[in-house]
Order: sequence, then C-alpha cells, then structure tokens
Amino acid sequence: MDSYTEAAETVQTPRGSRSWLAALWVAVLAVVGLWILQAVGSLDFAEDLREEAAEGVSFIAVTFGYHSVYFSPFGMDALVDLDEWSDPFGPLSSVAASAAVLVVTFLVAWLAGLGVRRRAGGAMFVITWMATVLGTVAGGAVIAAISVLEFDSDEVLWGAFGQYMYEAGSYGLIYGWVPALLATLVWWLTTPRHRTVPLAPAPVAPAVPQNPQPPAAPQNPQPPAAPQNPQPPANPPAPGRGDSPG
Repeated sequence: MDSYTEAAETVQTPRGSRSWLAALWVAVLAVVGLWILQAVGSLDFAEDLREEAAEGVSFIAVTFGYHSVYFSPFGMDALVDLDEWSDPFGPLSSVAASAAVLVVTFLVAWLAGLGVRRRAGGAMFVITWMATVLGTVAGGAVIAAISVLEFDSDEVLWGAFGQYMYEAGSYGLIYGWVPALLATLVWWLTTPRHRTVPLAPAPVAPAVPQNPQPPAAPQNPQPPAAPQNPQPPANPPAPGRGDSPG
C-alpha cells in the first residue's frame, strides 16, 4: 500500500447498537406504566368513564374507559388482597403478568434492535413500541392461563385467551408509544456516535526491486587489437663525403 492510499484510511469508533439499553428502559417503563394506569383506572372518575364508554359518549371515554385496568377490573384493592392471592385478578396474576411483560418486552426489543445504529432512531422507536405490544399480549396470556386454572372450564379457556390477549395487546398499541419514545430518547442520547478519524500517513520505505541482478558483464571480452604489419622505424641517412665537418 503506497502513501496515497495510506492517507485515505479511516478508523471508526467501536460499533454496537446498545439495544439492550433501550430494551431495558422500555420494559421497565412499560410495567411501571401499566401499574400507574391501573391505579388511575381505579379512581372514581375512571369508573364514570367506563360507564360512559358503554354508551359510546366520546372517543376518550371509550379509549381510556376500556383500557385503564390492565391487571384487574376490580381496582387496586383486589391486587393487594392476599387472602385471594390465587384469584385470576389477584396478586398472583398481577405479579406473573408483570414478569411476563418485563421479560418479553425486553427480549423482543433487545434482539430486534441488535443491528440498529444511532442514526436510525425511528427504527428503534418502532421496535420498542411493537415490543410493548407483544409484552402486553404475553401478560394477558398469563392472566388468561390463571383464569383457566381457576375455573377449569373449556369455555373459559377459549373465551379468556381470546378476550385477554386481544384486550391486553390493545394496551401496548394505545399506550406503548410513551415508554417506547422515552426509551428511544435515552438510547439515542447515551449511544456514542460512529465518527471517522483520518489516520496519519505511515512512513514509506524506499522500494526494493524484486530479485536484484548484478550488472551483466560483456560477453567474450577481447584484448585491444594490435596494429597490423608493424614497420620498424626508418634509419637516418648516412652522412656523405662532402658533408664532413669543417
């Protein structure tokens, strides 16, 4: 890898959707919200709304009147009456239903949100909302099962399961967006962003040629050629007779 591509590399912050955090928040808030709703639904004005809902007076009366007593239609007194702890709408059913809502909501939100990143807050909101729907359905199934064991009747079996699972699921659909929104907000604020940071270019070593070869020697070296037919140097002419000195 050369220096040009090295400078373009990036590193990301640790990945992970932290879906367990959103799942934990939405599960706890869903159970707490159902108990708050049960307490409010046990008040006198809520009973008046249920009477108005039977006559179809208003949308609010129908919606809140029919969906304000998740654990017991007999108010909070039935949920704290230890003398009737095994009653279908007594302490046992409320505690078991709460545990079912907590576990199912947490598992669904956690597993479904494993691949969700921080920028996809809308997806996490929908996931946690639908998790509350399935959690409240599971809680209604628990209450229905205790009712079946209490009355021991086939008619109650199918009627209880059909009625409570339908009614319980509507609680999550109508009110589940509130804990889902709060849980998504907490998840979004506490999940780190996936930022990219450019890396500094690494020093590049000089390129080394593969399989270096020594310089090739000339083939069949010849000694320097000698001059052809070398002639001895000419002798100087002999001095003549008239050329004797003085």
